[in-house]
This record gives sequence, structure tokens and C-alpha cells, in this order.
Amino acid sequence: LVQFVDSYDPPVKGLHEDLNFVSPRIGEVLEAVGPIIFLSTDTKKLRNEGFLSPFHPRYPDILTNSAHPMRAQDLANVTSYREWVLLGYLVCPDELLRVTSIDVAMVVLKENLVLPLFRDEYILLHENYQHYVLPKVLESKRMAKSGRTKQKEADMEYNIAKQVEKMLTEVHEQALVACDAIHHERRILLKQEVGRMVLFFTDQPSLLAPNIQMVFSALALAQCEVVWYFQHVGIASSKSTRGRTVDIDATDPTIGFILDGMGKLCCLVRKYIA
Repeated sequence: LVQFVDSYDPPVKGLHEDLNFVSPRIGEVLEAVGPIIFLSTDTKKLRNEGFLSPFHPRYPDILTNSAHPMRAQDLANVTSYREWVLLGYLVCPDELLRVTSIDVAMVVLKENLVLPLFRDEYILLHENYQHYVLPKVLESKRMAKSGRTKQKEADMEYNIAKQVEKMLTEVHEQALVACDAIHHERRILLKQEVGRMVLFFTDQPSLLAPNIQMVFSALALAQCEVVWYFQHVGIASSKSTRGRTVDIDATDPTIGFILDGMGKLCCLVRKYIA
């Protein structure tokens, strides 16, 4: 790995070349996780359809044993899926030209400014997309433009590349404006749902096991939001046209409530796991 990284400056260029032959497979995987990523960002749907609640969403008096067990399993892994998307399109930029790929990428790009690599190491996400992904898109656009008069496929490729170029160019400023609001709304949802889970499973511990996948989902989503918050406090974008940091409230009380709820939920799981 050290030899590989040392061989390229920057290493992303080497990854582009080395992953070129598996790029289509990576694109298929990233498209496949799209639906669960869309669901994880839709706080209204998560709340209204009871994805993080042991109660039936439309009949509160009826209890359900993980009404969405498969979705709950996916939601528990959705943090990894988001990282796959951010890393996948960075190292396989040609896959952004799939018809639905840009929508998946935009959802995740709009709510993040940094991409964690290892421990405290991270890269500025949008700067790297502008530097390594956008030129590939522009190259595809030029190639498709030169072949437009000959075939309809090239015309469609040109239009997709043009749309991807526009969206990648705009998403950085959109993220600066909207990312904290997106995550704040999600933190409020998790504060409410985790708090309800603690009260419910303290009173009804026998229902913890049937709903354990849903509990794992809530813990995973809560952990993701806590980590995101501390990663993004004070982050400044070096190339923002407005030259500002993201305005994140360093005294946001939802973080404390979420951490407290996670601790209590973990204690309940440990207590009754045997």
C-alpha cells in the first residue's frame, strides 16, 4: 500500500487507473444502495412510517415487531453506504454518468464537506471532486459532443455529462448553505426516537429482542450524526466563493440528548442480551 501511494502524486490519480477495469461493477453497487440512502435522508418518511419506532405508524395502540426488518438492517449499514458513494465516485468518476448515479451522489454530497479517511485524517470533499471528478466529466462531455452528429447515444451521453457538470459545479455552495440544517433535522428525529425507545424498552424489555435490528439502526444513525457534528464544527472550505465556515451551533443540546439516549439504549441491550 505504501509503495502504491508513493508511486502516485496524488494517489487518487493512481486509483483512477487501477480501478478502471472494475469501475462498472462499482457503479452497479453504488446504484443499488441508492434507495436506502434516499430513505435515510427522508426524515419525514422515517418518522411517519415508523422505521425507528416499535409502534405501528398509523395505529399507535398496536405494537409491531420491527415492521421493516430488511430496511432496518439496511439502515444500520447506511453510514457505510454513504461513504461508499463518496469514495466510489471519487475514484471511479465515469460511473457518475449513469442515468441515476448523479442523484445518489448529490444527496450525499449536499450534506457533507469532509470525507474521513483514517482516524482524524480527512480530505475536503468538494475540492477533491472539483479537482479529480469534474475534469473527467468534462472530458466525457467533449468526447460525446464530437460524436453527437453520428449517433443518438452520444447525444444522450452529452446531455447527461452536461447535467452532471452543472450539478457538481453547484453542489459545493448548496452544501455550505444546507448541510447543517439537514443534519440538525436528523438529530432532532433521532433524539425523539432514541428517547422513546429507551422509555419503551425499559417498560417492555421482552420486546427488545424482536426489535433489535431497529435498535441497531437507531444506534448506527445516531452515531453517524454525532461523528458528523464533531467532524464539521469549524470546518472551513478553502475554495468557497463566499469564503466562510459552516455555521454549526457548538452548544446544540441535541448532541447531549442523543449521546445520553445511546448510552441508555446500549445499557438496555447489554442487560437483556443474555
